[in-house]
Amino acid sequence: MTANIGARLYGAAQQQLVVDFLKDEPASAGVTRDFVTKQVAQDAITHAFIAVDCQVQEQGMDPTVGAHIAGLLLVARQYIDPLAPGLAADGVTDRLSEDLNTIVDSIHLGHLDAFTW
Repeated sequence: MTANIGARLYGAAQQQLVVDFLKDEPASAGVTRDFVTKQVAQDAITHAFIAVDCQVQEQGMDPTVGAHIAGLLLVARQYIDPLAPGLAADGVTDRLSEDLNTIVDSIHLGHLDAFTW
């Protein structure tokens, strides 16, 4: 790894954010990268959640922002590999489906604010 990998990856993420936000077509077609497997994607989401959780636990991030990011990560994780039900106290009601649906609706409406959930 080179010293500038973080800056390059952050720049690539910012560029993709602009493309996604403006719904523009990328300058070039995407490239298949066979080394990014389903398992690697799941692991990346896990690592991202660990980073967020550490920041929340160390009070370096507002817990509401942490919950917002965790919810978004769970949506991505659900797409990659379905999550187990998040059962309510009654042992039957799947609260996770309800919560994920709320997040997806918020994404469709373009709500970027954690407080819209």
